[in-house]
Amino acid sequence: MPEVPLPRWRVLTWAILVWIVVTLVAAFQFAAQDQACLSFDGFERLRCQFEARSGFRGAVGWLVIGTIILGTAWIVTRPRYQPRHCPACGSDVMRGLTECDVCGHDFAAAARRSMARRDVPPGEGPAGEGPPGGGAPPPSAA
Repeated sequence: MPEVPLPRWRVLTWAILVWIVVTLVAAFQFAAQDQACLSFDGFERLRCQFEARSGFRGAVGWLVIGTIILGTAWIVTRPRYQPRHCPACGSDVMRGLTECDVCGHDFAAAARRSMARRDVPPGEGPAGEGPPGGGAPPPSAA
């Protein structure tokens, strides 16, 4: 089976994801404990439900507080300049560089080729390309 690559997320994104999963698991465990308290009678049931419900509220509280703190840290520490990805090898290349450090792909030459293709007027491109709309090319003045 081919290996599926993980998303290219920042470390804090993974930390937020793990935090949410761990606190939700804790909250669901307290909710399950609350259901298990039904087997007790009297004061024991009240004590058990109080502990379970307090734990559930605490887990949800920590979920909210931790997510706010980690989310704030995520926003404050985001990179100002996002790297671009090299189309040849997939590595990250900082903006402003015209060549990939890994494979040597020339971004400037690729941009020039792209601009040259855009500057070709319709009907004058490679064979088989006619005017826009798919009609026949205009008759030549011979």
